[in-house]
Parts: sequence; C-alpha cells; structure tokens
Amino acid sequence: MGQSITPRIRHTATFLRSRGIRATCVEFTFFEDEEGEALLSQEIVVGRESVRPTRVASGSRSRIGWEEFAEKLDDVGHRIFSRIFELAEQRSLLVRWGVAGFSLSVPVDDDHVTILFGYPAHASHGQCLVTTFRRSWGMGQKIEASEQLIGDLMLRARAVGPFRPMPTGQDLVWQISEDVGEDEVKGFETWLDAVLEGVAECHLVQ
Repeated sequence: MGQSITPRIRHTATFLRSRGIRATCVEFTFFEDEEGEALLSQEIVVGRESVRPTRVASGSRSRIGWEEFAEKLDDVGHRIFSRIFELAEQRSLLVRWGVAGFSLSVPVDDDHVTILFGYPAHASHGQCLVTTFRRSWGMGQKIEASEQLIGDLMLRARAVGPFRPMPTGQDLVWQISEDVGEDEVKGFETWLDAVLEGVAECHLVQ
C-alpha cells in the first residue's frame, strides 16, 4: 500500500497472483473537502482484475495488457521483461499492446519509431524479443537511417549475446528461454541506448 505504486511493484504483484499467491496493491490519497475535513481516497490497482471478456463470435481479439502478458511468462521471462519495462519507463519509451504481445517505440516529432516487439511463451515466436530494423514501422523504413547505422546496431546486438538472426536474416530475435547474467542485461541496456542515439540522429522519412 502506498501513495504511488511503482510499475516494478505492480509487475511483481501481478506475477505473484499468476502463481496463486494473493497479492493486492492499493494506492491512497489524502485530501480535504470544502469544510476542511481530512479524507482518504484509495484505489486497488492490482488485485481487482475482472473476469476476462468472452471472445466475440466474429473472431475479433482484444488487446492484452501487462497483467495478462505476465500470466503467460515463466520465471525467467518475468525477470527479463520486468527489467525491460523498467528500462523503457526510464527512457520514456512508448509501450503499445497488441493481441499477443507489445511493441516498444521511440517518440519522434509527432510520430514514433518501433524498435522492439515482445512476445510471451504461447506466441508463434515463443517467449522472446524481436528487433524491427527491417520492418515498415522500424528504423529502416520510418527514419532516414543508413545501412551502415543499421548494420552496426545489429552487430552490437549480436555482441550482447542473447540476440540471434531470424530465419529471414532481416532482423534479430532473443529467445528468452534460459536465464542470463547481469552482464548480458547490462549489455542489452547499452545496446538499447545506442539504438535511441541512432534514432535521435535521424529524421523521419518524408
């Protein structure tokens, strides 16, 4: 319980709930009414999950959020993705949720450039992170990024350790199936900052 529940605490509480452990996060606020009487407002931010909506007969699928995403992660995935979301928040990246996973994007002017996709274990790619250098919404298409810059960033990602080429050879994937050490996580953080610097140096394609 606190005046502000941080994303890290929310992620941890959600993970514990997915493992059958009762955990609830409550935010509270003190304020005064017009007569000067002290009042307390509280809101449950984790632990008040409603029953998931039934799939529509037409086959349409609703977007997921962190809580549903976390339920589909194993222990390794939860540790890595929680850290990634911390890094994203620290760097003011945009998190966009889809029907299976999420994307991380960098705000650029009135637009955004997607740099990574994240998926849980049940997705077709498996529990992983995927780069978007060659995608239409990534660096190679949305901003004026040179082939040299993209190539250098891909080499740096490979040097971090976990990233491997996808079958198409156009992008990289980090299969989060085995735990990695702090050195690899720090390497990913350094690589992420290099990507952000690269995006900042380029202009949107007109």
